[in-house]
Amino acid sequence: MTTQKKRPQDYNSCFLAKLGHYVSLSEDDCETLAKFEKDERDYASGDHIAVEGETIEHIYVVKHGWVVFYNVLPDGRRQNLRLYLPGDLMGMTELAYLDATTNIEAVTDATLCPFPKSHIGDLFEDAPRLAALFLSLAMRDEVALRDTIRMLGRMQTEDRLAHFLLETQARLRIGSSVDKTRFRIPMSQTMMADVIGASFVSVNRALRDLAENGDIARHGKEIEIVRWQALADRCDFQNRYEQLDTGWFPESA
Repeated sequence: MTTQKKRPQDYNSCFLAKLGHYVSLSEDDCETLAKFEKDERDYASGDHIAVEGETIEHIYVVKHGWVVFYNVLPDGRRQNLRLYLPGDLMGMTELAYLDATTNIEAVTDATLCPFPKSHIGDLFEDAPRLAALFLSLAMRDEVALRDTIRMLGRMQTEDRLAHFLLETQARLRIGSSVDKTRFRIPMSQTMMADVIGASFVSVNRALRDLAENGDIARHGKEIEIVRWQALADRCDFQNRYEQLDTGWFPESA
């Protein structure tokens, strides 16, 4: 009897779905990537996955939930640096160091799939095309971080919030068959304020003003993007997530 070959969608994995957005995944690719989700660990909202300064031996795939990287400033204030969403590869920046450079905390109840750093090294030997994709994703996030730095340094609170909402929407769309004009943000306004470098009061006011202006609609913790182009124009949003240049990737082994 001939064994039916598995396709990316057969794995029911948002990780494979996101990677498959950028490149066509072979059966061998899928089997290789499935190993990254072999082990699972559950975390409750508020649990720490890593603490700055501690030895870090793993990188993670986010299977469910939202996770945040953050630093603590000298005066004790918290600075949220990067959110990770379901299907994201989390912690590539930690490859360069033995110790964690940030704190990692579950924003919601989350399921993460840890894997040793050495698995990335194995990719360079056994699956260079996938290694190139992982590298490109890390560089994509670096460019997105530059956008965030520019946003934090040059924009008013409403524009910062608009940028955050559009970026979150763009990231949730990757690997999804649903056109997410409406999506849930499982974060408090205080945490959102930390992400965009603003106060709780100014974020609350900005959400209200964007809604009253007709740019967004609020449905509890869900946000609906009503006027995408108007929001993108006001905050100069560039979608860094829709496409990657894969033309330089090596052929599959």
